Amino acid sequence: MRILTLLEAFKKNKTYQMSFDKIILFDFYMKFPQTMIRDNNDISKFDFEELYSFFHAHPDRDNYHRILNFILSKKLIAKDILNSSFVYKITDLGVEVVDNIKNP
Repeated sequence: MRILTLLEAFKKNKTYQMSFDKIILFDFYMKFPQTMIRDNNDISKFDFEELYSFFHAHPDRDNYHRILNFILSKKLIAKDILNSSFVYKITDLGVEVVDNIKNP
C-alpha cells in the first residue's frame, strides 16, 4: 500500500520519474518518518524498529522486487523504460484501489 500511495502521490509530477532506488528511498521516509523529520533530538520518541533499523544501509531489495512484481502482475502499476532506466507509474486501476481505501 505504501508503494501504491507513493506512486499515486507522484503521478501528477511528470518531471520526477520513480525508479527502483527512488521507491526504496521514499518508502523509507514513509516507514520511518521520525528518522527523517525530527522535531527535537529526544530519542525516547523513536520506536525500537526505527531506532535500530538496518534498513538505512541495507534495504531488502529482493522484497521490493517481489512487491513490485506482484503489483505489476495485478496491473496496478506499469513499468516503462525512460532514459535507459526503468521507471514505475501507477495505472488507473491502481489509482482506483488507492482511492477506495481512502488512505490519508
